[in-house]
Amino acid sequence: MSHYEERLQMDLDEIRVRLEDISDRVVRATGDAVRAVVQGDRPLGNMTILRDRAVNRGVRKLDRLCHVFVVRHSPSAGHLRWVSSVLRMTVALERVGDYAAAVCRESVRFSGDPPRSILDAIGNLGRGAELVLRQSLEAFREGDVDLARATADQCQDVDEDFKRAYHTLIESAAEDDPPIKDALALGTVLRTLMRVSDQAANVCQHTLFTVSGEVKEKKVFRIMFVDERNEGMSQLAEAYARRAFPDSGSYSSAGWSPAEALPDAVTRFLSERGLGSDPRPKALAARDDRGNHYHIIIGLEGDPLRHLDSLPFLTASLAWDVGAPLTLDGPDPEKLIEAAYHRVGTEICDLMEMLVGSDGE
Repeated sequence: MSHYEERLQMDLDEIRVRLEDISDRVVRATGDAVRAVVQGDRPLGNMTILRDRAVNRGVRKLDRLCHVFVVRHSPSAGHLRWVSSVLRMTVALERVGDYAAAVCRESVRFSGDPPRSILDAIGNLGRGAELVLRQSLEAFREGDVDLARATADQCQDVDEDFKRAYHTLIESAAEDDPPIKDALALGTVLRTLMRVSDQAANVCQHTLFTVSGEVKEKKVFRIMFVDERNEGMSQLAEAYARRAFPDSGSYSSAGWSPAEALPDAVTRFLSERGLGSDPRPKALAARDDRGNHYHIIIGLEGDPLRHLDSLPFLTASLAWDVGAPLTLDGPDPEKLIEAAYHRVGTEICDLMEMLVGSDGE
């Protein structure tokens, strides 16, 4: 090696050592935080909180090393992708350390022992979060694309563990066991552990970028429009969104009391403009997901939550005042439909600009 190559390798090795040290610390902190909750180990919880200081110091040092590496070596191609990914990973690792400390801060303040069913659910969720975190960091360290992809898929399983654990907590809280103060703290613990899994998924994405240059796929938003009959405004909204933003979303519509068929004027309007592939009114209650697979549910006749059993944790709901239900009384129903189509289209354009930006990115 030349002197330059030796210095380059030495600097890379120092960054790798620092990164591995921080990675080991946050994995340990995650496991300790879960054990502190499940075993009621307050000394362990307090020590985990204090150890987060070392993680923060390590992250600051690693950031400096990465910036010095860029200035000193002006890296390109693989080295540039790697060091830029390390810089993003320091954010993820610091957050995971903060999550572990936050879990412990909640656990040391429990007024009593939480029900065993909740502790078991937390243990299961925590083990899953720790596993995907450990595997994601290993995938990055080894440049293992297959492990990164498999671990990203496993993160979905952790999300399901969270849903089951949260349901267990809700059932217990309904019987005042645990007390409301502890129930709120336990809810925070569950959500925080789920965020560990989210950061693991981010690390997997950094691995794919570093090894192959693969960037995260553009987000496609799943959006459902809801009104009573699904024979007018909601159908028009779905059709407008499909036409105007085909690459940014997956769109559907439904009604909580759907009509037997669309009015002839609406069918004709959709057909003449080549809008929509299945204009038949659909029942909200008959849908398998009931909102579980949507990013946004939009009510066009009031709050859609009045017609859903519950709103999934990661789903947002909106209520738009767009003049629904669609009234076709008058000598020129097509003109009324055209006006409604553009009225709801204005709301959709505003929403999609907020979600994807004016350039669709």
